[in-house]
Amino acid sequence: MARFIVLVVIIAAITGCQKKEEPVISKPADAVLGYYAALNARDTAALLKWTSQTRDEYARQHPGTLQKVLDLWKDNHADVQILSVSEDGTVATVRYHEKITGKDPLDTIMIVQVYKEDSGWKVGYH
Repeated sequence: MARFIVLVVIIAAITGCQKKEEPVISKPADAVLGYYAALNARDTAALLKWTSQTRDEYARQHPGTLQKVLDLWKDNHADVQILSVSEDGTVATVRYHEKITGKDPLDTIMIVQVYKEDSGWKVGYH
């Protein structure tokens, strides 16, 4: 019985230490909302999570670009409301109301393309 308990503890420890994959971003709107949440939090890692591979590669090839975006964003906050989503296979168009408060206020309707990648939907351009 003691060996069984030790075996269960070892198996639990091994499976608990395995790298957990991030959940797939299943909706185009989630990518847009996550992107703005990362901007509002000024969180570089989170911003890259919501960014398409092409934009991610650009940011890595041009160090400092992403930080400049976040620095410009530091005195602003965006509230985003999704208005519509049209999806066609691996490309979606998301229309949303963006209200920015702070240093550079803005109240407008925006449209962005979102791309389906292996890890889910990402904001960006291809």
